[in-house]
Amino acid sequence: MKSRRSASSSGKPASPSRRSTRQSGGFEDYLTQVEKIVTELEEGNLSLEESLVKYQTGISALQKCYSILNEMEAKINLLVRDDKGNLITKPFPKRAKEGND
Repeated sequence: MKSRRSASSSGKPASPSRRSTRQSGGFEDYLTQVEKIVTELEEGNLSLEESLVKYQTGISALQKCYSILNEMEAKINLLVRDDKGNLITKPFPKRAKEGND
């Protein structure tokens, strides 16, 4: 019976702390996916159809990366000193979007 208990405990879902770590790793997962796709496309061993599917998947993953970055940037506050030397928080300055030529 003891071995059954061990087997069932190994089949448990991840602990809450592991799950939260995994969820916060979304950006890294998408970025890794993009890097892998770029490597596959650069190798040139895919058919045109396979390349197109990989390209579209890569663009989708990259858009998710930008979305996550924008969400995180909106949550960041800067700690600065005001004119009297008191510490205050200010929103992180928004950066201009790239590629709007």
